Amino acid sequence: MRKLFYLVIILSQTFYAQSNPVELLKSVQDKFKQIKDLYVSITQTVNSQNSRTGKLYYKQPDSYRLELTNQIIVTDGITFWNYNKKQKKLIVDNYEKSNDNIFSINYLLFEIPTKANVSSTTEDGFDKLILNSKEASFPYNKIELLIEQNKLIRKVKAIDNTGTSYEIIFDKYFINQNLKTDLFIFKPTEEVKVIDLR
Repeated sequence: MRKLFYLVIILSQTFYAQSNPVELLKSVQDKFKQIKDLYVSITQTVNSQNSRTGKLYYKQPDSYRLELTNQIIVTDGITFWNYNKKQKKLIVDNYEKSNDNIFSINYLLFEIPTKANVSSTTEDGFDKLILNSKEASFPYNKIELLIEQNKLIRKVKAIDNTGTSYEIIFDKYFINQNLKTDLFIFKPTEEVKVIDLR
């Protein structure tokens, strides 16, 4: 009887830990605070089609580089570069968190939750954080994060204000690889058309 009692206590504590959205969010935030840099393979789909694969590089605190087949997006936390490979066109702008996107891990984990109602559940064996917008000016109505047992992000699902849905799957993380700062600066070659919006 005593063993059964302790088993019930342990199971209830486990269930509470998994179903408490505040604790789940904090555990994921704490995980990423410990990461100096990373790169990970991604697959992105828009409205369940137009699948694109690539790599996402991230370095604390606000630097990231997204490499897709025909596009490269780079920021060092000060300047934002968006390069179209087919058109050989580069748009340069100031980096602003308010205009950031869901590829920025800091924005995803630390900015978005302050503008959303946070809840949690499970899906396919993963913990899931659900962020429902509570501000009309917020660009996303809803964001869902599937979280692995090691507290890394497995999948992001987002629906913006136009009803467009985005899904990003993260696979094969490489953590603390001492990524060079130059990786987060885009230097165009002479044939690239540069549009500077700063």
